[in-house]
Amino acid sequence: MNKQKQKGSAYIIVVIALSVILLATLGFIFWQSLQKKNDTTQSTTTTSVKNEDKEVTEPEEEETPAPVVAEEKDPKVTIPENCINYAHTAYGKKAISYKAVTSGIVDKWVGCVTTPWVPPYKISIEFKADGTYSAKYIDTGPTNPRMPALYYGDDTDNPAKTYAITSILDNGTAAGTIVLSIYRGVTNAGSLKDIALTGNTLTMNFWYRDTYGPIRLDLVRVTQD
Repeated sequence: MNKQKQKGSAYIIVVIALSVILLATLGFIFWQSLQKKNDTTQSTTTTSVKNEDKEVTEPEEEETPAPVVAEEKDPKVTIPENCINYAHTAYGKKAISYKAVTSGIVDKWVGCVTTPWVPPYKISIEFKADGTYSAKYIDTGPTNPRMPALYYGDDTDNPAKTYAITSILDNGTAAGTIVLSIYRGVTNAGSLKDIALTGNTLTMNFWYRDTYGPIRLDLVRVTQD
């Protein structure tokens, strides 16, 4: 009888022990499940915070290219057949540097000569890169005066006929000198004042021997772009 009671007590103890172990195991599993859930929630929260802190780079706006502006060309200018009372105005961009004038003047020109003594008349003149020039009177009719292109001297080509740009003034005009052929190799010098090179036009005042004048030249380029 006592042996049966002891066996029953031992059985109960075993059952209780197993129940405790089972409950402990289930509790541990439940605790681990909660721990994983908390870790997942914390990780999600951290990721969200990091995403919020991440710098947002806005797409760069494409620069609109500046419109291409075509270079403005100097207007073409013509000289009337009758030069009476003609004096052209400046057209285009004015050359105000020594280099611009000395290089820009090298060309073939045609235009009007106005003096204090005779009616205006027409000439052609070429300023060459080597510092020489050639000037010719243009016969436009029986009423025009027949005389040398620059009123003084002659129109024969002569290597002694030279010119030079000597200075640029504050107002943007230039000054220079010119040598005329008189006859039989005799030459005389004069001064060029108020030289204004503007696009396709060229104006200047010539003073013979720095005394007689002014002889005004209103010229345009023979070949104009």
